[in-house]
Amino acid sequence: GVHGWGIRDSRGQWSKRPVQCSAPRCQERLPDIVNAAPTSDYKAGDRLLLNATVQYECSLGYTPKTEGKLGTVTCSSQGDLTIAMDNFECVPLVCPLLPTIMYHGTLIGPAA
Repeated sequence: GVHGWGIRDSRGQWSKRPVQCSAPRCQERLPDIVNAAPTSDYKAGDRLLLNATVQYECSLGYTPKTEGKLGTVTCSSQGDLTIAMDNFECVPLVCPLLPTIMYHGTLIGPAA
C-alpha cells in the first residue's frame, strides 16, 4: 500500500501543506559493489520498494569471475534487505591476443 501523511490542527482543519505520499521501502540502501551496478532503474544508494528484487551485473569492461554469476538484492514485505553476493566479483575483461598478420609469407606449423 501507499503511506502518506498530513497535519490536522485542533480545529479539525488540514494544513495548507499538501499530503505527501510515498510507497513503502526498505530502510537499508542498495550497496555500492566495485565494478558492478544494478540492472534496473535503481542505482547504488537507492532504497528498494517492498517485495522488489534487483540484480547486479558487471560494468562495461568487466566480467563476472564466475561465468553467468549475478548478484541479487531483495527487499522483503517486512522491509528487510537481503544481499546475495556470494562469490559475485567483477574482474577486468581480458581479450585474447589477435593473431599476427603475415604479409607475403607462409606459416608452417602451429602458431605460437
